Amino acid sequence: MNSTPLKLVTHQRFADYLCRELDTPHTLTTLDDKSDAEIATLLSDADVFVSSVFKAAWRDPQSCTLRLLHSVGAGTDWIESASLPEGCKVCNVYGHQWGVAEQAFMLALVLQKQLFSTDAALRKGDWTPELPLLTELRGRNLLILGLGHVGQELARWGKFLGMGVSALTQSPTKERGEKHGLDAIDSLEELGNYLPKADCVIAAIPATKDTVDLIGEQQLQQMKPSAFIINVGRGPVINEEA
Repeated sequence: MNSTPLKLVTHQRFADYLCRELDTPHTLTTLDDKSDAEIATLLSDADVFVSSVFKAAWRDPQSCTLRLLHSVGAGTDWIESASLPEGCKVCNVYGHQWGVAEQAFMLALVLQKQLFSTDAALRKGDWTPELPLLTELRGRNLLILGLGHVGQELARWGKFLGMGVSALTQSPTKERGEKHGLDAIDSLEELGNYLPKADCVIAAIPATKDTVDLIGEQQLQQMKPSAFIINVGRGPVINEEA
């Protein structure tokens, strides 16, 4: 059995937690406030790098023994994978789906109830609520883009609130739809057929070559004037200019 301590490199904000949780013999070094060249030296003989970022400038061309790059989030957008040494694994994390679902439905309720305009009116002395304040999410159609851990949690919340819930995913199957109690499940290619019926669209998908600009001017025009879209996935999924 190899008794050589595992060499880890990470950011200072993760160091204490890693030290508490790891029971494997290890040494840990932080890279905060170091230059690209200094970071490359640190990583040249490291086994594990815990970070959501990896730049080409951080790889020592002479020596890099990195075996695992563990992202601290779900996305790997800021990891220049082509610059990693051969055989280095890249892992991400999940477990934050409840918090993301809370965020998404907080925004959905704010929009559905027109909270900001109601608050502004109240501050001007208008105590008479408009009708939208009393409208409910119940009975509305929720369209979820993506059915990973976050998408599944969004579906659960939507069903709890009495919404009709549909999901578009890259791997739709009847079994997945039944498992999560969906009214409909389909592929992302069918987006145009679902947008006109949606009252609330929540995007929970990564940015890939197939999903960047998935929502553009044409797709926004297909939506109801009263509908709204919330993005808890990656920003480029929605074309910002559109």
